Amino acid sequence: MCCSFPLEAMPVIKLLVGCLKYFPDKKGDELTNIPYLVEKIVDAYVVVLRRLVAIGLLVHEAQLCGVELLEAVFSLLPDHNRCGGVEPIVEVSKCLVCIQKELGLSYIPDMSEMTLSLFVMLIHSDFEHEQLSILKLLIFLMKWKSENDFAVAPTLSEELLFFFPVINLVSSPSKSVKQAAIDLISLLEKVLMTLLVAPKKELTMRRSFPPISRPEDIIYRLLQHLWSQDQPLLSCFFFLKFASNDGTDFNNMHNIPKTWTSLMREYTLWIVGRRKSSRPISESQEIFLAEMPLLLSAVASVLVMHGKLGSSAVDFLAVIGIIEPKLNIPLLLVVLFYNNIFSDKGKDINFHNMLLKLLGMLPSLASHSVMMPLIVQTILPMLKKDAKPVLYATATRLLSKAWEINDRMFGSLQGVLQPKCFAQFMHERSICISMAASIRDVCRKNPDRGVDLILSVSACIESQDPIIQALGIESLSHLCEADVIDFYTAWDVISKQVLDSSGNPHVAYCACFLLRWGAIDAEAYPEVAKNVLQMLWNVGASRRVVHVALWSKARVSAFNALTQYEVTDVIFYFNHVVYQVQHLQKSISDFKERNMELLISETDPEVLRAMEVFEVNIITYEHQTRRRFVKEKRVIGNKIGKLLDVFPQVIFAAGSISGAALLPGAALFCFPSTPKDVTKGNRNVQGLKDVHAKYENALVEIAASLQLSRNILIALLSLQSWKPFMQRWLRASIVFLDAKGPSHALDRTSIAANGILKIIRRIAEEAIPRSAENIVLALGALCEVYSQYAVKGHACIYQVDPTI
Repeated sequence: MCCSFPLEAMPVIKLLVGCLKYFPDKKGDELTNIPYLVEKIVDAYVVVLRRLVAIGLLVHEAQLCGVELLEAVFSLLPDHNRCGGVEPIVEVSKCLVCIQKELGLSYIPDMSEMTLSLFVMLIHSDFEHEQLSILKLLIFLMKWKSENDFAVAPTLSEELLFFFPVINLVSSPSKSVKQAAIDLISLLEKVLMTLLVAPKKELTMRRSFPPISRPEDIIYRLLQHLWSQDQPLLSCFFFLKFASNDGTDFNNMHNIPKTWTSLMREYTLWIVGRRKSSRPISESQEIFLAEMPLLLSAVASVLVMHGKLGSSAVDFLAVIGIIEPKLNIPLLLVVLFYNNIFSDKGKDINFHNMLLKLLGMLPSLASHSVMMPLIVQTILPMLKKDAKPVLYATATRLLSKAWEINDRMFGSLQGVLQPKCFAQFMHERSICISMAASIRDVCRKNPDRGVDLILSVSACIESQDPIIQALGIESLSHLCEADVIDFYTAWDVISKQVLDSSGNPHVAYCACFLLRWGAIDAEAYPEVAKNVLQMLWNVGASRRVVHVALWSKARVSAFNALTQYEVTDVIFYFNHVVYQVQHLQKSISDFKERNMELLISETDPEVLRAMEVFEVNIITYEHQTRRRFVKEKRVIGNKIGKLLDVFPQVIFAAGSISGAALLPGAALFCFPSTPKDVTKGNRNVQGLKDVHAKYENALVEIAASLQLSRNILIALLSLQSWKPFMQRWLRASIVFLDAKGPSHALDRTSIAANGILKIIRRIAEEAIPRSAENIVLALGALCEVYSQYAVKGHACIYQVDPTI
């Protein structure tokens, strides 16, 4: 009937097309009849179209009816497995469009709906014969569209969404699919080239946005929306806030407007971070990681051409490669494709920054072992001897960054960083700096690998260029930090080069960072440590009128390094004192005066903050040891003082305890602190035992003779009276520990106090109750004299439970 009455056939065909939306009712028997029904409708449409074209009437209406028929055919896509697969649907669609071209009809914009349907179909297709049929249909549509000059002005064509899915098929094992994908990419390249003029000439958009009833429409509408945005909007946050059900932490990042690609990158990394840390993620987030990468890659790969979103789109593509390693190969092809477009010399626009951004994406693709040979093959051609210096330097850095992700690339990287390469590229500063920076990165990330490059590190330090030399020194500092290289051994080799170049702020900064690691073994190398501290002080105290900001960083580094050394050693080195303390004041004459002058006159806030820590260490040391600097007995000038000094010697001559029993209170204040042989310098273990024995006997005698009479006031007076006695005993013990005991004053005091505590505990356990009361007061006095936590703790525990 349709063939007999062509002018009245269109309503009938539309009625049949409308019936396809409600037929079948999902029953298996009726589903098998769909291909036959569609075939008959298409045959009728072809006959009617030929008749209408022949008479020249209702041609446009017939084409619109054909579009409706195509939409109805593609609506069967969810049941394509029971309808014979994707290929019959594609063949029917191809028949509908081929007949229009055969009859000389033009491409109409409404056919874009069919193109978007093919986009989703291609993404979900896993069989090569289906992929091939879709690619051929797309090639046919794009050629037909270009032959009819459909796009008078540049447009954001829906075909752009196919770029990433098609480039994904370039690596297909099927030669037919691969060749069809390459042919389609060549056609898409022409469309992409129109986007390069977007900053100068606004793209033509559709007058009305497509509907959002299908996933493909949503994707295309998103692309249109993003491309038309000039500034980041806060409205972009809605999707991410809605998508993260428990996104309290993620929502904290939404403080300022950001681009959609930046937000998606942060959101993706946030989900990946939660999954790596075994924290729960929602079902929607699991679906996002599993099913969205390919769709998001399709959008982001087009946004690379955007003037403002291009850089963030590249970053987002790199993150997609992390969550879906299967896409690393097509992502590599995307990098190569755009690199070819942006590097075309014929372009009026400079895409240098985008080229660097794309090349910087290569290392992130090396995470999978399969990608390593491909990345190396991509980078190595740029490392030829006749390559441009900038390209060679960039390739070196790319290889270094790729090694940070995949250690298997170290062999290739090591070959590029050989010491002979510095001599070979002596006059190419950019290449040498690139190699030095790569060596620094290796030493910082993996010191064991850095040791393999120690000759290259030495070549950097021997360089005459201060930047290269600074990078070499920084590399060595990372090796010393990991203790794979001995600092003083290395410093003995490089000290001359470093000292000669220390007038450069870059070298001075890195040298100070290196010299901090000399603090570990400073006591074993006193002379070398003295020179090291002298250099650190010279840098920290220097004030230059040129390169002020750089010298400020170097001075901060110097004071940070000085803080690593023991304050006592520095004081000793700086003042040349005759007795040993530990590291800072050992090397600079008149240290205190110069330090105070520098602190008062300094105006740089960063340097002052670094000096603050340094000064706090010095003040803390001075506070702890201020009363132990006096080693000789003071000379008494007045008569009363001399009388008080002689009085104890008369009552308690030669340490006798007979007076202690008669005058126990006086004995607590006047018992001699040390025997006579101690004052003559005879400090030995036997002498320490004699001191403990004499004080132990005095303690027993005084505790037995002192009467408390159960009076709390007398007990408090007795407690205060025991303190001078304990002070004298403690000082006498410390004198004997000065010679061969620990070097630090606090350590000697702690040992002496613990020794006295043990004696007091033993006496208390053997004493009668009346004596034990006085001994407990003596124990309390010891705690007040020496406030170290450990001794106090042991004493308190003993007072509570003497059996412990």
